[in-house]
Amino acid sequence: MNKVSREAIKQLIEAEDNTTLSLYLPTHRFPTSEHIAEDKIRFKNLLKAGKEKLKSQGVDDGTISQVVGNLQDSIYNNAIFWPRTTEGVAIFCCPAGVQYLHLPIECDEHVSAGDTYDIAPLLAIAASDRPYYLLALATRNPVLYRGDMYGLERVAIDLPKSPEEALHIDELYSHSNTMRAGAYGPGNPGAKSHGQGDSKQAGQEERLKFFRLIDEKLLTSKLIDKTMPILLAGTDDETSGYRESSHSKRLLESGLSGNYTDTPAHEIHDRAWPLVRSELCEPEQAQDIEKLQSLLGTGRASLENQMILAAANGGRVDTLLIGFLTKTKDSIGDGDKTVTKLAFSSEYKNDKLSMSARSVFDHGGKVVGVLKDGMPSGAGVAAIYRY
Repeated sequence: MNKVSREAIKQLIEAEDNTTLSLYLPTHRFPTSEHIAEDKIRFKNLLKAGKEKLKSQGVDDGTISQVVGNLQDSIYNNAIFWPRTTEGVAIFCCPAGVQYLHLPIECDEHVSAGDTYDIAPLLAIAASDRPYYLLALATRNPVLYRGDMYGLERVAIDLPKSPEEALHIDELYSHSNTMRAGAYGPGNPGAKSHGQGDSKQAGQEERLKFFRLIDEKLLTSKLIDKTMPILLAGTDDETSGYRESSHSKRLLESGLSGNYTDTPAHEIHDRAWPLVRSELCEPEQAQDIEKLQSLLGTGRASLENQMILAAANGGRVDTLLIGFLTKTKDSIGDGDKTVTKLAFSSEYKNDKLSMSARSVFDHGGKVVGVLKDGMPSGAGVAAIYRY
């Protein structure tokens, strides 16, 4: 999978030519043959629109034929490409060749042509990515995943398999009068005899010890990035027990309730990513908008497209906010759930926003995609200046 990242965007820029075509295409994740046929029709229609845009800009027929031929060979006729799509794809072509990046969210159909690639949507998407771990808790075979906005991958870490194996006991819930190590009792200063009725408590103590061993593994393993947050998935008893026993400072407040040790990774991600985005991304965006509103009228922020472009070209823009996102029904997957979609407004199509985003990126600024409904005064773009 070709993922959107700042590094991937830099490589894309380095490869662009004076004649470029940028296509944003909604596609299907886990497509059927019918989905593939539908996606290829969309692509064909976008390619036709791109060809017309190049003609309108005075590009010669030979160059247009080369660009179109590259896209047909590398994308349309590529039997490997179409079965491996995600919710969308951004495709970039110049006479030298074709590059593409998979998108983690649904997008509008969009085509642009010019002397540079249209990377603004990629920058907005990259700003919302947050790598994280998901720990699927259970007293049998817990699983650790590494996740991002695209999905989850299992981490090859040797977690304790069960309390019995990890603590060297016969069974989790002790029978009455079973001797347990670690406490005091008659004739055994290192053992305690559990009387009738407290075997459940004994089992709880052992489960907490088991969770501490998992926690210690995550805190000490060289396979684990100690800076990344951890989302817990498990029953309410399991997640509360783990929080009680954990020494980690990186546990997210939200979590998934239920047993997810045998659930397919993509189904877990569908539930997990909205929680991660809500806890980590959306508060940051809210802070950016609050800061913007506090600076409007002071000369340190603007909602005016032309003024923002001039400031971006001069390296003055610290944060560029674009109302790229909208909430809508899943039109591509034909589902009933509400999804976040990359949408191209009429303000965006005048190219000034794309040019502003490119300049902000070139000068080390931040481009953030936010919900259109959350933009001040319904503006399509807003900027916070460095000075």
